[in-house]
Amino acid sequence: MKIVAVTACPTGIAHTYMAAEQLEKSARAAGHQIKVETQGAMGIENELSAQEIREAEVDNSTPWARKHWRALEWNYRRAPHFKTYADGFRELYDRPWKSFCELTCAFIELILRVLGLSTPMERTSALGITGESTGLVLAMCKATGADTYISGVHGKDYLDVAEFERQGIKLVFQEFQCPVYPQCWPGEFIPNLSIVDLIFNCGPESLKVLTRDRHA
Repeated sequence: MKIVAVTACPTGIAHTYMAAEQLEKSARAAGHQIKVETQGAMGIENELSAQEIREAEVDNSTPWARKHWRALEWNYRRAPHFKTYADGFRELYDRPWKSFCELTCAFIELILRVLGLSTPMERTSALGITGESTGLVLAMCKATGADTYISGVHGKDYLDVAEFERQGIKLVFQEFQCPVYPQCWPGEFIPNLSIVDLIFNCGPESLKVLTRDRHA
């Protein structure tokens, strides 16, 4: 089996590499191939290629899909909008998956539809581009005709801002601040949970919650 993984830490001093080492040891002990990309203050190291991500496989030797779905059902069955969206998510969990890339893309496409976003989604593997780090991102922008690239705030650690300026691509660093919204359990608001937490709790208002107090 081919496994890919990413370990990340804002400081990137110890935990990133400790986690990567443990993943590599466990995978090799089980007879699996693995490559772990590390992200942090030192930038991206051992970067995964598009082909390696595309070749990663889903481990179906364990009932992961049933466990995932039961966990969602148990935690969100009383959420206001769970019944509205449950069938769409359950249908994906019921499919037989081999490719981790295909599985991930299917969930992303479902979430985009639920949020009412019609922005086309492109795969780098279909664009015929190559490169690493800044070069790869710029190649993606040019291949899709993009004039702006939105990066997570930690992109500052490894993206070449000057090169984006030279290429005429606007680079925006977004530091996401989780909005507060109603959750289906009592107690204080818990931020930065999965997007499904927002969808099952806020339903058709989810996109408004994400974009309120933000410029389009």
